[in-house]
Amino acid sequence: MQELVKNLQIIDNKENHGKGYVVKQAMLEARGKYRLFMDADNSTTIDHLDKFWPEIEKGNDIVIASIEVKGAKIEQTAAWYRRILGKIAKYIIRIGAGLWEIHDSQRGFKLFSEKAVKKIFPRQTLMRWGFDFEILALAKKIGFKIKEVPIHWKNPGESKVTLKAYFRTFGELIKIRLNFWNDKYNLKKHEDTRF
Repeated sequence: MQELVKNLQIIDNKENHGKGYVVKQAMLEARGKYRLFMDADNSTTIDHLDKFWPEIEKGNDIVIASIEVKGAKIEQTAAWYRRILGKIAKYIIRIGAGLWEIHDSQRGFKLFSEKAVKKIFPRQTLMRWGFDFEILALAKKIGFKIKEVPIHWKNPGESKVTLKAYFRTFGELIKIRLNFWNDKYNLKKHEDTRF
């Protein structure tokens, strides 16, 4: 693979530390003016970048995929009870993480400027499912401009998210709130700005 792709770097983790861990690791190891992470199941295809670039050119620091904004298309919708649980979880996340203006924090296709990566990812503390809304909450708090873009999303099949994971989300939202309250993210001390 490295022979086919110039400058490809493979990070080999021997243990499963969680999706948030490997995304944080990769985003900080990556080199480039803009850095994208995407789900390996290709539920959001790479050609969506064509819709993301104009938003970067408009001055947005972070562009995220969304199935909850006008123009989004979903293939193979999930079972009705999962859709209901998903909607409830999204509202709880929007309220709990202070992301009311962001309709979909959980799509695994997000593009960041290098500046945003360097300010946000070193502060990330959640290493599993909740890392998505933690990094967006940090981005908002620091002052980065975030734009949601509608996507054509292909449901990869039956979700592996369990009821236990939904309850874990509550705990992660509380942790984020406490981290801001106790300044664990080290934002107040350094009077952090985008620049």
